[in-house]
Amino acid sequence: MKKSRRGLALRAIGVNPETASLMGVNQSRLAVGTMAVGGALAGLAGAMLTLHLVALSPQSGDGFLIKAFAIIVLGGLGSMTGVVLGSFVLAFSETFVILYGSGSWASAVSFGLIFLFLLVRPQGILGKLEVRRT
Repeated sequence: MKKSRRGLALRAIGVNPETASLMGVNQSRLAVGTMAVGGALAGLAGAMLTLHLVALSPQSGDGFLIKAFAIIVLGGLGSMTGVVLGSFVLAFSETFVILYGSGSWASAVSFGLIFLFLLVRPQGILGKLEVRRT
């Protein structure tokens, strides 16, 4: 995202789409390509989840969705390094609870961490505090 041309173009579109198009970035082609790669990765993750769970139901991904939200809040929106660090924090804290406590409380750890981080540091571990003036 930081060193490739496509990553730079995606970040430019995120900041100011009009200026990015004036600089020669084809927004529609880049958006379709990005959605195709994202969809392919999501399909691969779904296939791997199906192999792991053997059977799927509409609620199969709910736990993963909650954990993903917790990881994004912990790491900070817009910080990929923070998301990786947030996933390690969540994994270590849930493992600690499972090892030294009751395994039934492991799901409550993600909600507790979200609540704690929103109180103490709302921008996340590596997120930047952004002030928008209108």
